[in-house]
Amino acid sequence: MADVLEQKKKQDNLIIFIQAMKQKLYKTSFEKLSVGEIVKESGLSRQTFYRTCENKYDLVNKYLKKIIIETYSTIGTESTFRKSLENKFRKMLPERELLAVAFQSKEYDGLYQFTHRLILDFHKNFIEKQEKRSLDEEEKHLLDMYCEASVYMTMKWATKEMEATPQQMSRLLVDAMPLKLQKVYKTVEQTE
Repeated sequence: MADVLEQKKKQDNLIIFIQAMKQKLYKTSFEKLSVGEIVKESGLSRQTFYRTCENKYDLVNKYLKKIIIETYSTIGTESTFRKSLENKFRKMLPERELLAVAFQSKEYDGLYQFTHRLILDFHKNFIEKQEKRSLDEEEKHLLDMYCEASVYMTMKWATKEMEATPQQMSRLLVDAMPLKLQKVYKTVEQTE
C-alpha cells in the first residue's frame, strides 16, 4: 500500500514539476532552464525533484512515458491501435510547446531517442505477446524502421513543421505501418 501511495505522490509531483517547467519556458529556453528554476517555480524542494526524476530531460521523458503508457495500454482491451494513437496525440496537443523544445534538445538521451526506445519496446512486446513468438530479424528491422519514422513524424508534428489533427496523425501512422506488422493489430481489432 505504501508503494502505491509513493508512486501516486511521484506522479503528482511529476505533474507539478512539468507545469512549473512550462511556466519557465515562456521566459527562457529549455537548454538554459535550470533545475533550480523549475524547483523554485514549483514550490517543492530540490530533494523532491531528484526523488521524482534525475534531471530536466528525465522529467520530460517520464511525462511522455506516462502519456504513452496511458494511451497504448488500452490497445486490444478498450481501444484499437488507431484510437490509442489518436488519444496519445490528443493528450500531447496541449503539451506541444514543451515537447517541441524537448525534441529539439541535443542531449544524448533526449526525447527523440527515449521515445524511439519506448515505442519500439512497446510494439515488440505487444506483437510477441499476440503472436506468442519472438520476432524474426526482418520483423525487428521493419519495426525499428517504423518506430523511427513514427517518432520522426511525431517530432515534426510537435515542432509544427507538420500540421495535422490527432485523427490525421493516427491515420497516417496506422497506414504507414508495414503490412507484416499491421496484420497483428488488425487481428486484435477484429476481436473487439
